[in-house]
Amino acid sequence: MLDQRPLGTKSATWRNHLSVGDVLLYGFPLLDGNDEEPPVLRPCIVTGFTRVGSYRCVVLAPGFLPGSRQRGYEVHVRSATEMTGTGLRKPTSFDLNRRLPISLGTARFPTISGQKSPVLGHLPERMMERLHAVRARIQAERDIAAAKRAEQFERQRDPADQRRRYSRFLKQPVLTQSNRKSARLRG
Repeated sequence: MLDQRPLGTKSATWRNHLSVGDVLLYGFPLLDGNDEEPPVLRPCIVTGFTRVGSYRCVVLAPGFLPGSRQRGYEVHVRSATEMTGTGLRKPTSFDLNRRLPISLGTARFPTISGQKSPVLGHLPERMMERLHAVRARIQAERDIAAAKRAEQFERQRDPADQRRRYSRFLKQPVLTQSNRKSARLRG
């Protein structure tokens, strides 16, 4: 795969030049909900773009130190050669299971001293292949879940299926005092 990003990514218009696989810093809030402490700056990778209402959003997957729980949705950057192109100083695992849509207009994108952009670098080709494989897996699981929901919805709307489902309740005779007497006389 070729890196087809426009030149000048680290300019003041970095928001317009983001692409999937870019590594950048973002201030994630702490998990305990304490608003008094400043957000933790984490390296993140761009996994996609979306719109939430009228806001253009970037979908970010946060980076963590490797060695935490492995679920199969991670992209690992471990070797020194992989870290040089990404701008990372330590080995990092990006967890795509925790991705979030973030508005590009938010103030939680910090600027690094001497730079006008929070963009650190871009994933190397081997890591991009892994990123696309994980994204495809997540999309396939979404499609399977959507197909199951559609099938269940159609089953609920199908009158023949509803008759089958509720026929056991309709076929049971209601026993009254007179039915019991006639059943005893016949048997």
